[in-house]
Amino acid sequence: MGQLKQKQTGVVLFIALIALVVLTLAGIAMVHSTTTANLIAENRAYDLAAVQVSDIGVESAIVKLTNTILAQPDTAIANVYFPLSQALQPDGTPVANWAAIPTATIQGYGVQFVIERMCTGTLPVTSLTTSCMVSNAAVLNNGSKQAGRPALTPPASVYYRISVRATGPKNTTSLIRAMVTY
Repeated sequence: MGQLKQKQTGVVLFIALIALVVLTLAGIAMVHSTTTANLIAENRAYDLAAVQVSDIGVESAIVKLTNTILAQPDTAIANVYFPLSQALQPDGTPVANWAAIPTATIQGYGVQFVIERMCTGTLPVTSLTTSCMVSNAAVLNNGSKQAGRPALTPPASVYYRISVRATGPKNTTSLIRAMVTY
């Protein structure tokens, strides 16, 4: 039995240590992969929440438009309403002082909106059909279908562009734009 012990050189121990190192590295890689997947899922959840909050901002802007702005559409409201369309920044938002725009906090997100009437030229706008983007009401052909009755054409509806920006946790930002007619 003494001769058998002399021939052992510890190769099995060396192979076992290599296998242990490989398994340890595989375990570390799995933990890292799981952590990364959780961070991606978390960021996606923040993005989706920002979009949902932006939808609430669009609804708030429509309420502001119908309750306040439509009564005097040629009168600007500082940092909220522009009676003429504004130039756009590279991110697609209108050129405005976003730091001065009122911010509402909804579900932990800061929500801001800007409303623009899609008109060009100078104020007051005297002809909506020539100075503004309007719906093509003549195509609707509303009215009676009875022979000899005049077709009734509704008045032209002016387009308004609503730009909403929501900012939240981890620098999450959502930019939503909507067009409405009134």
